[in-house]
Amino acid sequence: MITRTDGQLYRAGYKATWWKVFRFGYTVTMHVEKTTTAFRFRGEADLGWWAGGHYDYAGEATSTTFSSTYESKHDHGVFEMQRPERTGH
Repeated sequence: MITRTDGQLYRAGYKATWWKVFRFGYTVTMHVEKTTTAFRFRGEADLGWWAGGHYDYAGEATSTTFSSTYESKHDHGVFEMQRPERTGH
């Protein structure tokens, strides 16, 4: 869930699962800039030592795609989503 909080600031909610057992939800405040083709964003969050510490996030969203990287001292990865194409049903 992404919610505008003020001006160019948005709050993005994430849910994570570690080792298929531990579940954790958190929010990240993102600074968003609109370009001619997308919304680009950056943010950071300190999830505490037990959840990996400090994370940096960066990415972009369009009307059909969302891509974001995340990185910490011990972890990194990519979130990617794409809007499905409409069918004639």
